[in-house]
Amino acid sequence: MPSEWERIPLRSGREEAVRGILDRAFAELARTAPPAKLLPFRREAEKRLLRAASEARSANGIELYIPVRETGGTKLAASFVVSSHRMEREIPSDPLLIAGELANQEVDSAVGHDLRTMEVDGALTVRREWAALADPSRGVETGSRRVDYFMAVPHDTRRWIGVSFSGIGSGDPHDTMADALVEWFDALMETFVWRYA
Repeated sequence: MPSEWERIPLRSGREEAVRGILDRAFAELARTAPPAKLLPFRREAEKRLLRAASEARSANGIELYIPVRETGGTKLAASFVVSSHRMEREIPSDPLLIAGELANQEVDSAVGHDLRTMEVDGALTVRREWAALADPSRGVETGSRRVDYFMAVPHDTRRWIGVSFSGIGSGDPHDTMADALVEWFDALMETFVWRYA
C-alpha cells in the first residue's frame, strides 16, 4: 500500500488501529494548534471512523483502508474495504448475477454501471464500476464513484474476496479527480497476488 494509506482490521483490533491513526494525525496537528482546541475534532473523527469500520464489518468486511495523509498536495476523499463472501449454492455463471449476489448495494441503484469479467492473478474476477447517487435522507450528501472487484478464491468454488472502492472526487463522481482515483485503484488491483499459508 502507498504510505499515505492506513489499514484498519475489522475482525479485531479496530479500536486500537483507529486510535493509532488519530494519534499520529493529531500529533502533527498539535504542532500548530493547542491540543485542547483539537480534542473535539479528534472525538468526532474517532466516532466517524469507528462508525465506518462498524458498517464495513457488518457487510462482511475484514479490512478497511483509508488515506490519512495528502497525496500530491491533495486530501483524498476515498476508501476501500476488503470483504469475504461465501455463497450457499453453486456460483452462477452470469457476471451480473455474481455481482448482485456478492455486492451489498443493489445493482439497480447503480448509475451507468459497467460490468465485466477478467482474471486477477489467475482467479476469475468480476469488476463492477458505477456511480452512487447522493441521498440526503440517508445522510449521503455527495454522490460517489464505486468500483467493486469480486475474486473467486482459488480451489474453493464458493468463496469470494471482494475489494470495494468508493471515492468522491472533487464533489462530482464523474469529474477528473474521480477518474484519477478509479485509475489508481485499478492499478492497485493489478498488483494483487494470492499468497498461500
